[in-house]
Amino acid sequence: MKGFLIQFLDQGVINSLFELQSSGVESSLEEEITTLLNNFEPRISLNSVIVQIIEDSNELEVKISYNIVGLPIPNQNIEFILQPSKV
Repeated sequence: MKGFLIQFLDQGVINSLFELQSSGVESSLEEEITTLLNNFEPRISLNSVIVQIIEDSNELEVKISYNIVGLPIPNQNIEFILQPSKV
């Protein structure tokens, strides 16, 4: 999430990436990603954003499901891992 969109993330969400053991991190990050995509990516229709804590490795798994507006193609999915830069 480097670059343009990172400036729109709530500072509390960014800071919480360093303290992943809180369950509130998941819902806060889901909300932030949903808001960013809905506001800044008009080419997609968002289906879901799911964030899960991977406790053993202190990481967050993010799954995003969406459709591309105007194209008759199947649902698109992307998955990635967020890691804190300081562990």
